[in-house]
Amino acid sequence: MAKSRFRWVVLGLSWFSWLLLGIALLSLGVMLVKLVPQFGLTGVQAGALMAVSAIPAIVFAIPIGSLADRYGGRRLGALGLLMLMVGLILIAIAEVFLVLIVARLAIGIGAALCGTPLQQWITKWFPSTELGFALGFLSSGYGIGSIIGIFTMGYILETLDLFLVTVVLGIVCLICMFLFLLARQEHPLAIVKENGTSETSLSLRMISKVFRTVELWKLGIAGFAITGIMSAYATFAPITFVVQFQMDIVTASATAGIAAILGTPFIFAGGWLSDKLKPRFERKTLVFVATLICAFAFYLIGVATVFFIALIGICLIGIFNWISSAALSAACTESTESATVGCALGFLAAICSIGSLILPLTMGLVFDMTGSWALTWTVPAIVAFIGAIVVLFSKN
Repeated sequence: MAKSRFRWVVLGLSWFSWLLLGIALLSLGVMLVKLVPQFGLTGVQAGALMAVSAIPAIVFAIPIGSLADRYGGRRLGALGLLMLMVGLILIAIAEVFLVLIVARLAIGIGAALCGTPLQQWITKWFPSTELGFALGFLSSGYGIGSIIGIFTMGYILETLDLFLVTVVLGIVCLICMFLFLLARQEHPLAIVKENGTSETSLSLRMISKVFRTVELWKLGIAGFAITGIMSAYATFAPITFVVQFQMDIVTASATAGIAAILGTPFIFAGGWLSDKLKPRFERKTLVFVATLICAFAFYLIGVATVFFIALIGICLIGIFNWISSAALSAACTESTESATVGCALGFLAAICSIGSLILPLTMGLVFDMTGSWALTWTVPAIVAFIGAIVVLFSKN
């Protein structure tokens, strides 16, 4: 693939979109400290607010990926930013729990439209030798968004009104959307077959081919664990620290955000490292080790009776949950044909989103039934362990 300077524009716009995506999705855990008493939410309802944002990706990620293959990711990414804005504004004006659910659904639609299409957009501009680096840099935007959404959101909400914060974020999403529309270019020179048709297709045959790829299912199970446990962490870490260690909202938010701060440079490093290790160890090795360590880290947080033990778990989650992100996406890209990259990434996103749907709900349900934080945090630990074992048997 010929290199173009415009690929850095593509990466920059996509990175900023994932920054906003991280803030919109992961700030909810801190907001729950205020929303739970305001709306009288149960543990299941709190988990549902995080989980419901995963539903659109479960339902639409594969069709969205296929559309990105056919029409390019830029337009879909712009539409995703618009939906993020709608969701944030709805949170600002919500007066009943149902409106919060609708708001999180809108944010989930925005996440589905910004996620796979922007990854696909990047794969069209960056060669294989830079792919892990580019996807790692993209994921670092989400990581920095999680720092803002988790680490600093407690201070922000103590200083500014929730209405003002969400409205301002919505306006920033709108501005970024217009920048996408101004970018215009979808990808470098389109590859054309001898018969003159486009390289991509939205046919059911292509989608079926992705579903029949066993390696994508293995990677999907690992993604289920990796994404699900991070969503569970973002949902319940702040409120766990408030209850277990009697922290105030600012301290609990900052403590939970340590994972995001530590993890962000490792997102970038993980992508680069997977490029370097691939010839000898394959990308799956990095995913396996990182996910296995995350399983241990979640167990530590659950059983911790002193803050130092929980802090070790937080640091391990921060480093090793994020380090596998780019390697997993790159492995997915390389497990399919160029014409079905978007569809394959959509498939991976759908499986990952199922994890984001199930794990926060399951943790909330376990806590409602047992009242035990140890049992509640053991659930994602078991899921992460299973995900690590499955990816170990992947061929990629």
